[in-house]
Amino acid sequence: MNENIFIQMATTLEEQGKLQDALTMLSSALASNPDNADLRLARGRIYMKMGNKEAALFDAKKAAESKPEIIQNAEGRMQNAEFPFGADNDAQP
Repeated sequence: MNENIFIQMATTLEEQGKLQDALTMLSSALASNPDNADLRLARGRIYMKMGNKEAALFDAKKAAESKPEIIQNAEGRMQNAEFPFGADNDAQP
């Protein structure tokens, strides 16, 4: 199955408030494709919503390792206040 389908299905579950189901789906997809940056970012977003910032950061770092241009894109979104993890961020510069 295409990773975009997993991401779409997980997003639907997320919108329904079924975060654990979304997390399970994305984790399953990552088991067969652990270097997929898009799956990692999607799962990281779910981890953040669940309050697991350490796991979210781990996935974000893994995504950046396999797709370095993510860092540039994230920097641009942060400058425009569009960072996908939301404004509730207590990270220090």
